[in-house]
Amino acid sequence: MTSPVPASDHVAPRAAPSAARYAAPRHAVWLGAAAIVADQVGRVLLVRPTYGKDDRWLLPGGVVEPGEHPHVTCRREITEELGLADLTLAGVLAVHSLSPHHPDIGRS
Repeated sequence: MTSPVPASDHVAPRAAPSAARYAAPRHAVWLGAAAIVADQVGRVLLVRPTYGKDDRWLLPGGVVEPGEHPHVTCRREITEELGLADLTLAGVLAVHSLSPHHPDIGRS
């Protein structure tokens, strides 16, 4: 199965803007979507983002773009972060949101 996100929609990596600049054109709340990817024995796939200043491991995912469904966000982020374009997603389990004024938004 191939990704519904066309190859032309994939974006080359670029320098991350400041949290305030990134938040300015976004939703009134930040929506995030992450995927739980497990193998046959139940091990869960985690990623260590290169943009972080610590050694945190996270579920693959990211910020939902305006008008984007969280399921599409998961598929896009899995393709961008992992290069896996043919992963089948079963469904949306949860959606997490933060106000742009939440104290965690200013952290990198």
